[in-house]
Amino acid sequence: MSSTNRNIIIKGEHSLILGKVHWMNIDSRKHDSKTFFLPKRNAQEYIEQLFEESGVERKDVKAIAFIHNEHEMETWKKAYEFRKGCYDFCQKNGIFFLHSTSFGYHYFVATLRSKAVGNEGDQLTVIYCEMNAVLGQSFVRESGRWKCNFVHVAVEFENTQEWKHQFLRGYEPKKIVFMHHLDGFDFQEVIDLFNIENSVVLKGGYEYLSTGSIDKILHVMGEKPIPYDIAPQCVYVYAVNLGKDNLICVNYENVLPFEKSGIIDVNPCKTLTFGAKLAVFKPFEVIQEIELSTFKCKKLKVTLKIDVNCFYHFEVEPIDDKDLCGQFEELEILKAVEKPPFSPRKAQIIFNKHECWLHFTCDNGCTHPTPDIDGLDKTPIYIAFTEEMPLVGKAAKEVYRCKPEYVVFDIIKLCSIKSSDTANPNWGFTISKEEESLMVTLQTLDGERKSSVEFLLALIIKNALKPHVLGGSKPPKWDKAEIRFEEFIPNETLKQAFLSAGKLLKMKIDLC
Repeated sequence: MSSTNRNIIIKGEHSLILGKVHWMNIDSRKHDSKTFFLPKRNAQEYIEQLFEESGVERKDVKAIAFIHNEHEMETWKKAYEFRKGCYDFCQKNGIFFLHSTSFGYHYFVATLRSKAVGNEGDQLTVIYCEMNAVLGQSFVRESGRWKCNFVHVAVEFENTQEWKHQFLRGYEPKKIVFMHHLDGFDFQEVIDLFNIENSVVLKGGYEYLSTGSIDKILHVMGEKPIPYDIAPQCVYVYAVNLGKDNLICVNYENVLPFEKSGIIDVNPCKTLTFGAKLAVFKPFEVIQEIELSTFKCKKLKVTLKIDVNCFYHFEVEPIDDKDLCGQFEELEILKAVEKPPFSPRKAQIIFNKHECWLHFTCDNGCTHPTPDIDGLDKTPIYIAFTEEMPLVGKAAKEVYRCKPEYVVFDIIKLCSIKSSDTANPNWGFTISKEEESLMVTLQTLDGERKSSVEFLLALIIKNALKPHVLGGSKPPKWDKAEIRFEEFIPNETLKQAFLSAGKLLKMKIDLC
């Protein structure tokens, strides 16, 4: 079925409890929208709901722009099946399919409205505000379009130089496009704080968020090319691993479509794994596992393709000996990459008095909170010595209920004091002073032992850095970590304890 004579574009938005449908006439640009509760989780039912709420006939629809914040779904598999269901519906009904995220779409609207066109290599930053949230992305001009190369941290706005520093993370914008919708503060304060002469300020206007999809879809379909487009980037993390070694990776830094092929040796003792993450802080999900022992050949060709809508094609093909010479000339030999698929650039551990949690900043500047090895957002600062290797976090806190004499906690407090006079009736351990160090005495698997508070703090830091960046790959080794404190101001004794713990771990500790 051809979409040539159709003149309606639908934009469907989907979140946990709300759905929104926009319908727009391509020729007249007239548009309308409707918000509804409890959108259907099944793709087929959800799209039928879009037609029902809008009253539009599917025979009149040229394209549907889907805006799904899939990180709200439980797993990558569910998000992918939902996306695939929307695509299959469109294919069956002769409707063009386009998928994006709400944030990505906002940035496109900013470049479209500002008519941002630059020369190859030019840089552009978009700062977008809605309610109290401030978000930002920086782009570089490549091949006639904008490509994201830096994601700025979204935090509640504060009109201070410190907030600006945290937001930019060392990036220096050359030109800024400011855009806002329903901001909950004085938007001019944001503009004045950055104080960039070469900037563009766009007035609020929700109608552009609807009608902009017309320009986006016509551009992607090749019917009305525009120079303001932003290159699509992968919204998942895909990886091909050979054992624990990563061979191919696709992540938020990769422009789509993506394709990579290579040759590997057949090692019958190893397994080739293809998997994905819904988000950096979500678990790695295995899509396909291939035992190399099932192949009788010496070499395999491995291919991974990701299209502009983030649909994958993964293929493993045996290579005959007679074809090897030609294949070697065309394809590279796949070897383990030097850095993890979603490469963390900086680790930051945040402490309050009783918990800690990890944030890491990846290569493109985006900062991500990362659950601990138990899946908790915040790790209880407890250490138990009931096993050969110390237990840290949730497991240690559970041990405290039945064997408190094996567990040490209040470590932040212990690292903040100089005197051993402090006591707590809930402690199953005792403290003493030896030379310049405060010591903790408690029961262990090997009997009563003493440990310095700096050593205990080092165990907490080491545990905080354990979470895997991607399933199947080893946790990165850190030679530096940034420490930040929340809900209290550290004294000099505590600061020195962190620096000493860093020396025990042979890593640099930066306090901020």
